[in-house]
Amino acid sequence: MIRRPPRSTLSSSSAASDVYKRQYQRRVRGRVVLWTMRVSLGQIRTSVVAALQCSGLNHSSSKAVAEVVVSAERDHCHSHGLFRVPGYCECLLRGYYDTQATPTVRDTAPAALHVDAAGCFAPVAFLQAWPTLERKARTNGVAIASISNNRHFSALWYECEMIARSGLVAISMVNSRAFVHHWGGTSKVYGTNPMAFGFPRDPHPVVWDQASSTMARGEIQVTMRDGGRLPPGIGIDSEGRPSQEPAEVLAGAQSTFGQHKGTSIALMVELMAAALTGSPLSFEQQQMHAHEGHDVPGGIPSIGGQTIVVVDPSRTGAGEHMHERVQGLLDLVTAEPGARLPSARRYRCRENSESSMVEVDDVLWEIVGGYSQSVAKL
Repeated sequence: MIRRPPRSTLSSSSAASDVYKRQYQRRVRGRVVLWTMRVSLGQIRTSVVAALQCSGLNHSSSKAVAEVVVSAERDHCHSHGLFRVPGYCECLLRGYYDTQATPTVRDTAPAALHVDAAGCFAPVAFLQAWPTLERKARTNGVAIASISNNRHFSALWYECEMIARSGLVAISMVNSRAFVHHWGGTSKVYGTNPMAFGFPRDPHPVVWDQASSTMARGEIQVTMRDGGRLPPGIGIDSEGRPSQEPAEVLAGAQSTFGQHKGTSIALMVELMAAALTGSPLSFEQQQMHAHEGHDVPGGIPSIGGQTIVVVDPSRTGAGEHMHERVQGLLDLVTAEPGARLPSARRYRCRENSESSMVEVDDVLWEIVGGYSQSVAKL
C-alpha cells in the first residue's frame, strides 16, 4: 500500500455504492494500487458509530460493533476492521436486520445459558450474555453459552481475549453460510467455521483465532480487492478445479486446512455452533440467504449459531504455579529462531497503533463516511 496522490484524482461522490465500485477499479499500469491515509483510532470509532447509526442501528449497539472494528484496525486485522462496515450497513439498510430486536438470555442449567440473539449482530449478543456467563463460570468452574439467531461478522478473537483478560479460559465456535467443501467433495457444505481460544497470561493472554478453511473468507476478499493471487490449496473454482484466482475461489468453494483433518474440525464446529444451538446449518443458511449481499464485496452477515465455553482455572486443580509453568513453555517456544506465538503480531501492532495514527485504505474510509453522509440526506 502507498500513500495516495492529491484527492483531485478521485471524483467526489456521496453514494457509498459508487465509491465501492471505484475501490476495485484503481489501477496504475495494470496493477491495483491502494492509497492510504493516516487516521486515529478515535476517528475510526466515531466514523463507524456514525455510519451504523445513520443506517438505523441504535447507539449502544453501534458502539458495541464499533469497538470490535476499532480493535481489528488497531491490531492490523484489516479483513475484520473497516472492511466489514459496509456489510453491517447494507444489512441494516436493506431491511434484513430488525433494529427493534434485543437479545434475550435464558438460564437453562446451573452452568448453562441460551441466548436468542434475535438476529442482532454478535457483539451485541455477546455483551448481553457476558455477565451471566462469567457469573456461572466462576460459580461452577465451567459454563457454556449457546447463542442462536446470531449475526457473527467480526473477529472471534475479540471475545476470547476479553474473557481471558478476566482470568478465565475461553473456547468459541461459530458457523456461517456454506462456503467450504468437505474434503473429497466439491459442493459447499460448511461455513469457514472458525474457532478461537483464549488463555489468561500477563501481560497478554494466549489467544488464537483460525478458520477451519485454509484461509478466512475475508482474507480472500481482501486479496481480490488488492489484485493478488492466492497460494495453492486455498480452494476450487465452480467446476471443482484447484484455483489461485480469488474471484474463482469465492464463486467456487474454499478448502479446509489439513485436508481430511481440517474437514473433521469444520464438521465439529458445525455441530457445536449450529446443531447444538438450534441454529441453521451452513448449507441451510446458504439456501435461505444465497442472494443477500452478493453485490457487496465483503458480503453481509447472515444468521447462524455460536457456542462459547468458559473455564475458571482456579477450580480445575491447575495449582498456584500455573502461570509460571505456562510462561516456561512459551519461553521455550520463543527461544527458537523463527518461532512466534499466536497473536504476537497483533500485540506488536497494537503497541504501535495505540501511540500513533493507523493507516487505512482511503477509498474504504470514504465508503464508511459515505454511509453517514448519503443516508443523512435521504
